[in-house]
Amino acid sequence: MQGDAPMPEMFGQTYDPAIRAVIRERETTGKVIMAKDPLSKRICEVGTTTFADDVAETKIRTGLEELKDEIWNSSKLFDEALAQLGMAQNKDKAVHIITMMGAGSAATLREVAEWAAEQGLGKVTARDNYLGNIAEHDGARLANVHRRLKVAKEVFYSMGGFWYLIDAVSYTH
Repeated sequence: MQGDAPMPEMFGQTYDPAIRAVIRERETTGKVIMAKDPLSKRICEVGTTTFADDVAETKIRTGLEELKDEIWNSSKLFDEALAQLGMAQNKDKAVHIITMMGAGSAATLREVAEWAAEQGLGKVTARDNYLGNIAEHDGARLANVHRRLKVAKEVFYSMGGFWYLIDAVSYTH
């Protein structure tokens, strides 16, 4: 069942070949981020991360039309690859985290978000949660740290006097 410990590996056995096919297709158009592996010295794609059936793509684009084109084509490639497996994207859960800077960035982000919603391509934002972490457009981690501290405090206080019970203390020795 989804959420069980072996599921990420099981998803990977089915899903990863499709993801690799999408990456290979995107490499032919230059729409991926490549880097040299310092150990193997091979050039490899580093902009896509996966965990089970979640995929995160990092994209570098410069303008409104280029962003729209990228979101549309990436979604289309994933649709085609998954259809061959008898699967489909849940576009209601799709999130595109956009990194933009400079004059007009906020307006462009709003316009791309409206367009993506109209096209049924998911949510476009500058910040969102991914695999339990908060991903921010500028790479900052402060919101994530604050969220984790808040959760830790809530858990600690919810345990009440647990730490003062004699039996609990004896298990820590």
